[in-house]
Amino acid sequence: ARVDWNMVQRQGQSHTLSASFNTNVNDMDSTRIGVLDLAQHGGDTQSNFRLASMSLTSRINQKWTNNLRFSFNENWNETFPYADLPEGRVRVTSDFDDGTRGTANLVFGGNRGMPQESYARDLQLRNDLSFLQPIGSSIHRLKLGGTIQRQRTNRRDTDNLFGTFTFNSLDDFEANLPERYERALAERVTRTGTYSAGLYFGDTWRVS
Repeated sequence: ARVDWNMVQRQGQSHTLSASFNTNVNDMDSTRIGVLDLAQHGGDTQSNFRLASMSLTSRINQKWTNNLRFSFNENWNETFPYADLPEGRVRVTSDFDDGTRGTANLVFGGNRGMPQESYARDLQLRNDLSFLQPIGSSIHRLKLGGTIQRQRTNRRDTDNLFGTFTFNSLDDFEANLPERYERALAERVTRTGTYSAGLYFGDTWRVS
């Protein structure tokens, strides 16, 4: 959605205020399920995105143009497992009629990659000032501008928090004799934040 408002519109001067907003929500079920996985091994995934911006454009005497813009956007993603259980993997080897042999893993239980969360946010303030200036036989558009930006990200990773049992065969699985068991002792949480700022000066002209 976008809204424009001509605040001032008169000879030699104009000021226009613009605002826009965009959002997107995406929900998916039965994700991360492979061909040889049981349905309980999957989960649901949610993704959300929002963007809002506002700008003020001013023109004075047909020579000066100033654009002040503020923008904000954030997005987050979450995955939810169907079962908070250890993951199980059974290695199955098959002999085919043509004499070849194939090995695959049957997967059941929980999903070692779930749950998972991530969040990102970005704030930016920018201003551009330009004016027309005759220099010699050419018209130059001189520009001066600057920007300030703040970014933040959070991520929660629970990879293999409930553990994974690996079996070498169906016989070992039936006898409850896993080859190994591995798990992470704690979830990992990562937080980052950055500030950035910049200034620029430019000159644009056309050679005839």
